Amino acid sequence: MFKQLSQLGLLLLIGFTTFVRAEPALQDPTKPLSYSAAKEAAEMKLVLNSVLMSPQRKIAVINGQGLVEQDTIKGSGGVILERILPHEVVLEKAGKRWRIRLQHDLLVQKTSVNH
Repeated sequence: MFKQLSQLGLLLLIGFTTFVRAEPALQDPTKPLSYSAAKEAAEMKLVLNSVLMSPQRKIAVINGQGLVEQDTIKGSGGVILERILPHEVVLEKAGKRWRIRLQHDLLVQKTSVNH
């Protein structure tokens, strides 16, 4: 009798753990209904620190990371640097594209010096 009860208890325990594992992941109840990962990436603070361009290559520094076109920005949840332009970059995530620009106080133009 004890053996049958212990086997029944074991079966119930296995069944319960299987049920618990099959439960879907919980969602954050405070997350807005209009939430999307692409929107979150677009709203996160990505700062274009500088753009370096030469005939051989283009590099953008975003949040301190040196990146070339088609690189994924670390810590951004999958945002891709799609295109580098002289004063801005085009970013992409989940089919959504947006631009970030250098701040005006960071723009430097070449000037010729006459001696």
